[in-house]
Amino acid sequence: MKNLIRVGAAGTAMVIAMGLSPAAMAAATANSNATVEILKPIQLENISGLDFGAIAVNTAGTIALSTDNVANCTGGIVCTGTTQISEFRVFNGTAGKTVTITMPNNLDLVSTAAVNPASPTAAEKVELSNFTTNAASRSVTVNGNTATVREVTLSNNAAAEANFKLGGTLNFDGSEAAGTYNGTFGVTVEYS
Repeated sequence: MKNLIRVGAAGTAMVIAMGLSPAAMAAATANSNATVEILKPIQLENISGLDFGAIAVNTAGTIALSTDNVANCTGGIVCTGTTQISEFRVFNGTAGKTVTITMPNNLDLVSTAAVNPASPTAAEKVELSNFTTNAASRSVTVNGNTATVREVTLSNNAAAEANFKLGGTLNFDGSEAAGTYNGTFGVTVEYS
């Protein structure tokens, strides 16, 4: 038994003499690679605005304009005139990459004759809501919450571009005064 203790003490003395601790003898090292992909900045342009045409408002109702430029009028609304969907172009990005589109939730179109455009009355505004797009949809789950995102994929060529269209629904309460109503909305795109 004395011999074993002496050998153990001699081994510990040798490790200490070499400047290594017993824990260091159990350590290991491995290398890893680090990688990054640099994406080209994307650009977005508006090709055409959203135009619901001319509308006669008798009582409350809606006009829904699809991305196929088809107007569906309900309630006390009579639709007439030429409509136009809004179209956007994403370009100069990284070819083949997917881009997510963020649309507004709603927007008030305000009469050009509004007394106080910053705070219009009910008769001086129309709500634009339910924005729709012809872009592909995909379900995404983040922190247990599932949402639908809308995306386009950039072409696999030097232009690296994609177009998408927007439509929406105007909601009338029946009190709107005759005249022209305008509003500006923003659309955002970013790599998925």
